[in-house]
Amino acid sequence: MTLDRDAGESKAGEGDIAVHQDWFAVGWPHVLPRHQAFLMCMVLSTAATRPVTGTLDEVVRELFGDSLAAFLRGLGEDLDSPVLWLQPDDLAYAEGAEEEARLRAETAAHRAACEDALRAGGFPVPATIRDLVDTMVALGIARTTDGRWSMPERLPLPEDVLALPERLRETFRALRRSDAVAPWKHALARYLDDGLGRPGELFTTPGRLAETTGLDPDDLRTALDDLVEEGDARLYRGVPRVPVASARDLQDHQRFHLVLDWDHYDENHFVVARTDGLS
Repeated sequence: MTLDRDAGESKAGEGDIAVHQDWFAVGWPHVLPRHQAFLMCMVLSTAATRPVTGTLDEVVRELFGDSLAAFLRGLGEDLDSPVLWLQPDDLAYAEGAEEEARLRAETAAHRAACEDALRAGGFPVPATIRDLVDTMVALGIARTTDGRWSMPERLPLPEDVLALPERLRETFRALRRSDAVAPWKHALARYLDDGLGRPGELFTTPGRLAETTGLDPDDLRTALDDLVEEGDARLYRGVPRVPVASARDLQDHQRFHLVLDWDHYDENHFVVARTDGLS
């Protein structure tokens, strides 16, 4: 998400922090040390949108003053802290030594795959947070020219920049499929939220729902199935009710029950506020 920057004068450590709207959608957290890369994306996005000029150290000093360690929240003390592919919080919910060992092994394998991809592409492999920013710049996530920081309007796709292993390529294929569905799902959610006032349940047909949302019936079915897959909704037919395996099994005229879980929806969706100045 991208937060509107502070409209007034900002002192060190004050004002809104911005995050490029593409950061999660494009999928760089799957390739870089996700927690520290996210925080550095916040630094770079904020430097681009306020704007704040200077070297990385000068930008950090302008944004945070002496509070950088507090901003990093256990992920490091300063820019020369080592990168963390696994942080202690990642292990907090591990149930026993066996699961902890599995998480450590999976993280080590993921790190090796990502570092190999960076090396193969001729990009620097980060050892510190400072190095991580250099890697993000080399990858085209951010730019700096004469002390002026910027980010492209659309971030590069990891699979277009790096030769990734098949497991990660499949991750990004799934992510791109989700991106394609997003406009249809948002149109449906807006109708249910703003148009109907968040009903707990709706009894309708695919044809009628497609007409009221302005969606193509097939696109509507895809959006319904995506809401179900994410746990935000369930589909039923008949009395007694029988779960519908897929909205694609429903004909345009067939009535069905759409049951919404708005608490789950709110927990897993962010409000995005657009700001200028990234490009």
